[in-house]
Amino acid sequence: MKGREPVTCPIPTSCSWALKKILECREIVQNVGGWKNTTTGTNYSIKKVYTTMQGTYPKVARRRVICNNKDSPRSIFVTWLAALNRLSTTNRLISWGIQCTAQCVLCSSVAESAEHLFFDCSFSSDIWKKILGVLGIRRSSFGFSQELSIVAYQSRKTGATATLYAMCFAEAVYAIWLHRNLLIFSKTSKTPIQLVKEILFKVSCRCYEELSSKLLM
Repeated sequence: MKGREPVTCPIPTSCSWALKKILECREIVQNVGGWKNTTTGTNYSIKKVYTTMQGTYPKVARRRVICNNKDSPRSIFVTWLAALNRLSTTNRLISWGIQCTAQCVLCSSVAESAEHLFFDCSFSSDIWKKILGVLGIRRSSFGFSQELSIVAYQSRKTGATATLYAMCFAEAVYAIWLHRNLLIFSKTSKTPIQLVKEILFKVSCRCYEELSSKLLM
């Protein structure tokens, strides 16, 4: 290189592989705003470069419901799909041109959607209200978007009730979705109290003894 500026000089063809890779990283440094954005004091900071490359994006409030949840992966995945409105509820099936009954199979009174199914439907509302009662919370249930906002707020806390709240929410969404599919494809049904016991049992199986004792009915 012989005294040339390392940021702008061409990469010599005769230099080693390692040096070539180092010089190729000059574009990354330039893309993040130059050396001033890659150093802390006089030291190079990998963390600072990584953070700058990531950019700034608004935080998704429900991330704690999905990422910090100790419930089963299946339950969390279905809850994530529900939060994104990607479950194949009848309102979405009809919008795709698929012929099916629009009514909710759980209550047979309102058109099915994720907002109604979790937990505005009278059947699922009864399930969620009973689970809230076990957690010591006395209130009626709301629609899915409002319940998701509540559980997202609860997930910011670190107490036992907050942990169980998020787990029970994901497990309840999963159980209701499975039961809805069971009704459609197998024509078999369970009572709300049966589903509540199943939900609490599955949550307690993934808890420490200290937490699971709070779910005893």
